[in-house]
Amino acid sequence: MDLDWEVKMSHVYREENFCADGLAEISFDLSDEIVIFDSCPVAIRERYFANVSGPRLAIL
Repeated sequence: MDLDWEVKMSHVYREENFCADGLAEISFDLSDEIVIFDSCPVAIRERYFANVSGPRLAIL
């Protein structure tokens, strides 16, 4: 608490934060324990490539 903190927050619409939205959806099916993925979950990988490839593809 003694550090000189500078915090900036900004709003990002759900549609723009496609991968984070996918992770939030996956979290409902996980246990309450910490989960570490060895590789990117397939659902997130698909969302990422849809996001970087231009217009969104219907993946939901």
